[in-house]
Amino acid sequence: MKLIVKTNCGEEIVAVKNTAGKVDCFFVYRPERLNLNDTLSGIIRKYDKTLNGYFVETEKKWSVFIPSKEKHNEGDRVFIKITKEARQGKDANGIFIEDTNTTPPTLSQTISQQFNISDIKEWDNETEEALEETLSSSITFNHGAQIHIERTKTCWTIDVDSGNCTEKPHILNYVAAKIIASEIIKRHLGGLILIDFIGTKQTQERIALEKYLIDLLKEDKLSKIMGWTKGRLFEIKRTRTFAPLNDVFLTADGQLNTLSTIYKICDIIKKSPSLKTVVAHPQVIELLREKLKNYAILKADIHYTTNQFEIKD
Repeated sequence: MKLIVKTNCGEEIVAVKNTAGKVDCFFVYRPERLNLNDTLSGIIRKYDKTLNGYFVETEKKWSVFIPSKEKHNEGDRVFIKITKEARQGKDANGIFIEDTNTTPPTLSQTISQQFNISDIKEWDNETEEALEETLSSSITFNHGAQIHIERTKTCWTIDVDSGNCTEKPHILNYVAAKIIASEIIKRHLGGLILIDFIGTKQTQERIALEKYLIDLLKEDKLSKIMGWTKGRLFEIKRTRTFAPLNDVFLTADGQLNTLSTIYKICDIIKKSPSLKTVVAHPQVIELLREKLKNYAILKADIHYTTNQFEIKD
């Protein structure tokens, strides 16, 4: 396995690639369910040596989310959940400790220890394409069949659609199940997940498909298989860990948010040998001032949306 790392706007994005060269998972340092309100401003991070992790404050609310072997004995990949004390900026013992002499671990260091990976590579175009695919709400497979992944206020819904594919439904369901199990982990889906497979009217068919999904997710300690509902939807409950990638990179309507726009602009500008002019929404420009003050001329334009920008020579 390999870690593929990109540092952008002071934040690390980490991808874990398996031996086949495919991305198994993406990580961005964002606490569980932390609402950034589409902005990077107002975030205060403090490192706590007791938890070996970070406290993060946004809009006067404290949150903590860091891998820990000390707090739980359920396995190497168990995570501390957000507690009332954490929201108040305290550790599990009610005492907040900030050690300014301790250099906090980077995200790549944390993930490399968690997965026991020593091979760390720089971000490449293939990984960037994989991230863009993971942010898509639809996945096409088997010559026309599709998987649609969406979120409602109460749960994640995953719909398997045969489309124009002439393959038998039960075969499509098995192929889809393998893709879905992978996407749940890669996208950091958490909470209630409901899957609508094709057909599944026969009891034996549902039993066999359930056993297959249990086998696919047996290594994922966060997933709990709940089985079939009366409406023949397959139900999974998954412990929330890192924020879903959609929360980090997309707005509620699926558009690239300010953070994503900033990442894209920084990627382009820092690869350019000449001084460029960036025109974007005032909110984007404000957050870019420190990041690109020596790399580009920045101009705010209220006519641009937060996901629009222009780079001129």
